[in-house]
Amino acid sequence: MRDPRVIAVRNRVSAKVDPAIGRTEARVTIRTRDGRTLSRHVEHALGTLARPMSDADLEAKFRGLAGEVLPGAQVEEIIKLCWRLPTLGDAGALARAAVPAGKA
Repeated sequence: MRDPRVIAVRNRVSAKVDPAIGRTEARVTIRTRDGRTLSRHVEHALGTLARPMSDADLEAKFRGLAGEVLPGAQVEEIIKLCWRLPTLGDAGALARAAVPAGKA
């Protein structure tokens, strides 16, 4: 978000609400400097009931978000615990594993 290249792109983007488009869909149109128009329509966003995330998608999203505040090894441990949650003898183990270092 703070990368100057991302900021440069963000400054050239505008968004418009289209009431004809459903809550889980999106349409993107890009006009290039040479005059071309590129469009893409997504009927159902990833993570909706119509297009659920795979286990790999969920793990990747968690890694991307948690990886900004927790070390990689801790993120991986949390993922392992989440998949084992139904068989954990102590569900608190997950909560303890998620505490950032120095916060316990």
